[in-house]
Amino acid sequence: MIFLQRKNGTFSTLAQPALEADRLAEDVGALFFDADNDGDQDLYVVSGSNEYDSESPLYQDRLYTNDGSGRLQRKVSALPNEVLSGSCVKAADFDGDGDLDLFVGSKLLPGSYPKAPGSLLLKNEGGIFKDVSATFFPKNWKSSMVFDAVWCDLNNDKRPDLIIVGEWMPITIFENTGNSFEMREIENSTGWWNCIEMIDHDQDGDTDFVIGNLGLNSRLKASPSKPLRIYYDDFDSNGSVDAIMSYYNEGQEYPLVQKDLLLSQLPVLKKKYVTYNSYASATIQNLLSNEQLANSNKKEAVNFSSSILENLGGGSFKLLHLPEEAQLAPIRSILKLDYDANGTEDLLLLGNSFGTEVETGVYDALNGVLLKNTSGNFRPVHFAESGFFAPGDGRSLAQVKTSNGATLVIAAYNNAPLRIWKINK
Repeated sequence: MIFLQRKNGTFSTLAQPALEADRLAEDVGALFFDADNDGDQDLYVVSGSNEYDSESPLYQDRLYTNDGSGRLQRKVSALPNEVLSGSCVKAADFDGDGDLDLFVGSKLLPGSYPKAPGSLLLKNEGGIFKDVSATFFPKNWKSSMVFDAVWCDLNNDKRPDLIIVGEWMPITIFENTGNSFEMREIENSTGWWNCIEMIDHDQDGDTDFVIGNLGLNSRLKASPSKPLRIYYDDFDSNGSVDAIMSYYNEGQEYPLVQKDLLLSQLPVLKKKYVTYNSYASATIQNLLSNEQLANSNKKEAVNFSSSILENLGGGSFKLLHLPEEAQLAPIRSILKLDYDANGTEDLLLLGNSFGTEVETGVYDALNGVLLKNTSGNFRPVHFAESGFFAPGDGRSLAQVKTSNGATLVIAAYNNAPLRIWKINK
């Protein structure tokens, strides 16, 4: 839906036949920006999910142009043909030609977790977007499960750089040289990152980043010396990808998944592990042959802490943990705002995840968090004091200024109504 603000600060809906016509696609990301330089806001919608076959046309992203009155019309010819299950879209003039180009993140290859498709870099050529990913991205960048990204000029050269985060991947920086992007990865940062927001948390004049991760309140633990790892291949040669996650316990690497679930995926192991006792002592090296281990693909995670990536200057960065209250569940959205009108930016955090395996249980311990910025340190404010109480399967936060001077915070949830708070100053 498109909600238009009235002069009195309330909102009305505007019928959008073009959006309704594409209702079968799953919308996972959206961006208002001026695609054709005509002075109004057009809409890019990212299609995603895992519910359709990998080649389904419902994964095609969509660009809707604005007729000047707020009504949208899909412009099919503006985008390249692609069927990537996407995650996010971010705009910047990365080539300095005066119009907005796009980075479009892709999350997964449907039915083949944790395989990932490539993400897209789209150059704006008069309102038509051309895929220039192969030209600008480095050849050694492996396809990653991208969840979120931001554009930011990190080195003050007047060219926007790109910072990407996602699942089973490190925080990755692409420095814009003008003709290509040079890649660097933050050391020991591979995690299950969900979202990223820019902030100058210490007010030293450069840009830091707040990044939402899985959190530290789950049975999944990871460190550089004891990573959470996933092996994936067609282990039983039936034409589909099999994925086996592993963890470390007392120096040994064990499969994480329970016996019944694994054997339903790999029936060939039923004769090998007849009893639960035999499976309980099986290491990943017992489970898979040396050849399977050597030939399989592998990904790992070493850091599940939602964090601040502090900019130390000169291209150096340092990861800092957010407070314990921000580690209770996955952080899915971050909103910066000056909550107490003292000139420093505070943070609102929204999260949880209800789409988990039965054996894992839902992540529902996060009821929304307000972090007050005090001299560069973030202090959690109890909801009884802040009024920000946001339980549920949270997905996104937005801030809206109304025409009558109010500031609204809007939270979007999976399978639940919007919630709206008014900031009292």
